[in-house]
Amino acid sequence: MASFLDLEEEDWELQAEANKRSKNLFGPRPNEPQMQLYRLSWTASAPPTEEISFGQNMVVHGTSQLKSLKAESNDFFQVFIIRQERSWTSLDISRELLQDFIDIFAVFPPFWRCIFTFGKKSNEDECDFPGFKSRGPIRMIMDQPTIESAYVVRRAELNHRDASEGQSPWSIRQTAVYHRLCSRKDASHDTLCASAFPSLKSTVLLVSPSKAVEKKISRLFKLALTQEEGANPCIVHSLIVADSVKGWMGYISWLEKHVKEVSVRITFADLEPPQGDGSDEGFTFDVDDRQALKVSEDSIIDLQIILSTLRSTVEGIRHYCQKCCTLAHHIDECSCVAALQELDAYIEEVNLCIDRAATLKERVISTGQLLSDLLRYEDQKALKDLNKQSQEENRMMRSLAEKSTKDAEAVKVLTIIGLVYLPTTFVAVSQETLSSFLSADFKVKNFFSTEFVQKDESGNMSVTGDTWLLAAISLPLTILTISTWWLCVRYKVSQASLKSLTGLLEGCKGGWALRWRRKNQPRVGDTENPDVQPSRPGILSTRTWSTGKLTLKDG
Repeated sequence: MASFLDLEEEDWELQAEANKRSKNLFGPRPNEPQMQLYRLSWTASAPPTEEISFGQNMVVHGTSQLKSLKAESNDFFQVFIIRQERSWTSLDISRELLQDFIDIFAVFPPFWRCIFTFGKKSNEDECDFPGFKSRGPIRMIMDQPTIESAYVVRRAELNHRDASEGQSPWSIRQTAVYHRLCSRKDASHDTLCASAFPSLKSTVLLVSPSKAVEKKISRLFKLALTQEEGANPCIVHSLIVADSVKGWMGYISWLEKHVKEVSVRITFADLEPPQGDGSDEGFTFDVDDRQALKVSEDSIIDLQIILSTLRSTVEGIRHYCQKCCTLAHHIDECSCVAALQELDAYIEEVNLCIDRAATLKERVISTGQLLSDLLRYEDQKALKDLNKQSQEENRMMRSLAEKSTKDAEAVKVLTIIGLVYLPTTFVAVSQETLSSFLSADFKVKNFFSTEFVQKDESGNMSVTGDTWLLAAISLPLTILTISTWWLCVRYKVSQASLKSLTGLLEGCKGGWALRWRRKNQPRVGDTENPDVQPSRPGILSTRTWSTGKLTLKDG
């Protein structure tokens, strides 16, 4: 009874979660059936004339029809189907109709976890998908043994869309399955099938199955009209698992091809392209390739989670099918043996897919490591080239500085030359231009009016006897000009040196003062000055001076 109480408590939590997600989870479309039914049933009550009939695509409209189907004693296999338009859209059923089905057929609460994997969503969290759940066999009303199970299987399918660059041509979809197997209330058919599944009643609910599964179930039920194996629920589970497993090898192959394309381009890339051809075809990958490898790695990690869950689910289905076979009291060889063998083969195939996914993940990791190393190599190479350019620029700046220094020296020489020739030029200027500014009656008689070179009537030039005035005046002016220039330059240099020296002396003065205070300050407990004792607040120190005859005590 404790397990039932736990399930009831869990049901309250699941109902609250269902109410929270109902807006994105349920959304029936107009003019589309919310639920359809495939059924196998007996057509007559008299054993000699009993025949199995098959019905498909029967639309379930409401609660009353579900109750009548639950009470129908002639039905021994019912498969209800709920569809959705696309894998990431809401289910084509209302919350009320699904809740009525769960209440009428007494579906155990863990099935809600399977329902929560559907609905509108922007991304997929692989860890949200539950594993295989089962319960039974247990004794219900009228001592009818019942077993039930619920699980979700994932499948990889080609989406047949025009995929652009970077998009996958594969889509990962899921199907939720609920199965309930119990004894039929009407045991009148035991004379015909005392050890057959038609003596039991199977109720299956498929949520978003593939079209291939629906076709296979339709063919299986048609086979049940003539052969008993068609009514075996283990075969239905085997068909669902087969549809889930078949696409993963193709999906892994596509991932491997995509990874190899990037890996080959990275591994055989020419890191040192020919110089001088103007092409940049050597290093043809960048950070985008590293991001693409990361996306592939994440896809492989999701694949490993999916395949691990799928393997656990298939193993649970196999164990559950053994329970179904035991409940049907099969002793001799039956179709359950073939179904169990197929499930074993599917488990091995899933294990193979898991191993290949692990190997592919190692390849992606190694390729990503190689790409990271090459990108670091490219960065180091770029830094090396940048260092070379910096050294070249430094050499150019050095040559420019040397040239500027030489130019400055040349300008300095020219300045000195100008200082030498300036007074001489000033003295040698003709006074005729200056005398024009003076009055005609007054003529200035000074050295400015002296002409050192004269020209006679015949055009011959001669130096006058006053030429010595040029040297007598120019030399003192030249010496005075150069001295003034030299003193100005020295004054500026002296001011800068004095300012620097003043700052240095200030710093040294502060350091000397600090060292002097530290040196002359008595230290507490100094072994070289044992008379110095530490002073404590509130305690007066006592000192004693003693001479030969007089003793003074202070404090």
